[in-house]
Amino acid sequence: MQTAPRRSSGNTIHTEPIHLSQETMKTKKMSVLAFCLLLLLFLSSPVARALDLDGVLLLSFKYAILGDSMSVLGTWNYDDATPCSWNGVTCAPIGDPGSPGVLRRVTSLALPSSKLLGSIPPELGLIEHLAYLDLSNNLFNGSLPDTVFNSSSLRLLNLSRNALVGHVPGGLLASVEVLDLSSNLLNGSLPSDLDGSALSQLNLSHNSISGAIPAGFGSRFPNNATIDLSFNNLTGSVPESLALLNQKTVELAGNSGLCGKPLEILCSPHNSSSMTPPAIAVIPKPADSVSGVQVSSPGGISSSSGSSSRLKPGKIAGIVLADLTGIGILSLAILYVYQLRKRKSLVASDSKLFKLNRRSVSESKQPSVSAWPCIPKKTGDTGTSDDATSTSESDSEEDRGRDREDGNLNDLAKGASTVQNQKGGLLVTIDKGETKLELETLLRASAYVLGGRGSGGSIVYKAVLENGAAYAVRRIGEAGVGRLRDFETRVKAVAKLRHRNLVGVRGFYWGDDGEKLVIYDYIPNGSLDSIGYRKGAWSPFHMTLETRLKIATGVARGLAYTHEKKQLHGNVKPSNILLGLDMEPVISDLGLDRLTTAASRNRKLTVNLQGYRAPESLTEAAKPTPNWDVYSYGIVVLELFTGRVFTDLEVSQWSATMGWPAPEDRDRFLRAVDPALRADAAGREDAIVAILKLGFNCASLVPHRRPSMKEAVQVLEKIL
Repeated sequence: MQTAPRRSSGNTIHTEPIHLSQETMKTKKMSVLAFCLLLLLFLSSPVARALDLDGVLLLSFKYAILGDSMSVLGTWNYDDATPCSWNGVTCAPIGDPGSPGVLRRVTSLALPSSKLLGSIPPELGLIEHLAYLDLSNNLFNGSLPDTVFNSSSLRLLNLSRNALVGHVPGGLLASVEVLDLSSNLLNGSLPSDLDGSALSQLNLSHNSISGAIPAGFGSRFPNNATIDLSFNNLTGSVPESLALLNQKTVELAGNSGLCGKPLEILCSPHNSSSMTPPAIAVIPKPADSVSGVQVSSPGGISSSSGSSSRLKPGKIAGIVLADLTGIGILSLAILYVYQLRKRKSLVASDSKLFKLNRRSVSESKQPSVSAWPCIPKKTGDTGTSDDATSTSESDSEEDRGRDREDGNLNDLAKGASTVQNQKGGLLVTIDKGETKLELETLLRASAYVLGGRGSGGSIVYKAVLENGAAYAVRRIGEAGVGRLRDFETRVKAVAKLRHRNLVGVRGFYWGDDGEKLVIYDYIPNGSLDSIGYRKGAWSPFHMTLETRLKIATGVARGLAYTHEKKQLHGNVKPSNILLGLDMEPVISDLGLDRLTTAASRNRKLTVNLQGYRAPESLTEAAKPTPNWDVYSYGIVVLELFTGRVFTDLEVSQWSATMGWPAPEDRDRFLRAVDPALRADAAGREDAIVAILKLGFNCASLVPHRRPSMKEAVQVLEKIL
């Protein structure tokens, strides 16, 4: 009895044991019988002739489906004249436009993520002009028919994330440009005769393909084709075909038995078992071994016949121990000198950008000043404030997204502690020649809560000074960086970045109890997340196409500048994109992710649920790269112009079909646009398609395929 596969959270597909031998054969026989009956009716019945041959072939696919829980094939009716109006089917005129016999033929069948259960019938490969076939992320089982795989008209074949079994077919891929069979149950070895002269992308990753890569594999592919064989059971050395040598390491990763270029794993010689182990090779040979008179020991390790001159094991151990001791002492000495120089450099450094103002409450002009809400009362602290109110952090959670006044920074939190007897508090400010920031001035400022908790549980306040100047103050709390020097170094590095699309950092406060505050310039128009542009006609503020282009371009310029200065943002998302009075975007929280929370796998998994983090950032040992910001930017751009957040699966499906000249592909992009923009889209269709393609390119699941932010800026400037 058939059991549907179940999928884990990753790319791996787990299935219960499937026993389909008899049932699969029965299904295939029924499929062939159904096709024959349909063809007979098509030729004999006047009613049947209403449906063309493409429709008959598609109905054979429908009858091979064992489960359609979403009823995606409900519109496929035998009484229709053509299948061009069926769900998932796209037609195009074939022939000379001037001739009277031009017919609309099926060119595309796309039913991804439709929960279809069954096998893929060979009749699909008989649709004469079918160029696009996407049945990814379904429950298809059985083997892949040769008629489909070797179709002469097919240009894209995406059957990824199913439960297909058997081997990868060989032979000629006449016109296929994109072939994705990843995340299935394919086994066997790779075909040596696979010929894909037009192939640009081949993805066979996350299967159970085993054995060595054939010597001729990839020799019939274009040299610039992308070949992903990662996470299989391949062994041996990578053949030296130019197409394979041009691949990145990630395309061959996850094959523990694979070695050679482009992997950074050297292949052992075939006779490696007879060679002297490396650990033994470094031991000095006895003098008598030079004469060549040796006796083979039972363990296979040669020994000299002159055993009297051999080093005893005790002496060998002593030599090794002495070497290790010497290396250890030398390493400690180098480390000590390095730390000493680093400490002297930090102490002697005189930053022209920052002015350090160390104050304790004993130096304060006021006898008793309440602390910020960000600084909780310590155990045993008896200092109180008469102005304290009952507003707590939970209140700010309930008032998420609201801009409300809560008195002043002295009484934002219930039971706010005083700063009496707090020694070592440090206020670090940037001297721009403007309003001089004083700790006491900030404490007296009127305070507003701007939204709920952000990165690492931080909360943002709006502080309005007595002279009307406004600043955004983010409370980081006790999490994240635990040392003042590390925190100060990171904030300084961010504050040195000066760009119109980056929010200015005015300083920070470090309390002796670990509380941390970062002070920014205040941006008045809220964030892209709170402006409500995704609500369409219900939105209180409609953003025009030009405004959205302006935001996308400004964010790209800010990130390009950041990467040029060898810095990363690390958490690009709509809530971190602020909007000025002229709707010029300003990126906030630059580098804050590393300040607020220690890097941990749990944190990454939690944050990634927001949908803006690059998939490769989920790896615990992953090192942040500019590609992470590029991916996040791509998702933001897609959301900005379509009104929704795309998943990894949707991005991969769209990316696989980009670059097609078919008119229906252009229409597909335009249909994805935010309905609120369609009135503005008239005459700007090319710009919209171009920016959506940029978004998908930036959000590619393969990091090295993403453009740089500098390249993204160049694309956007051409659109503008």
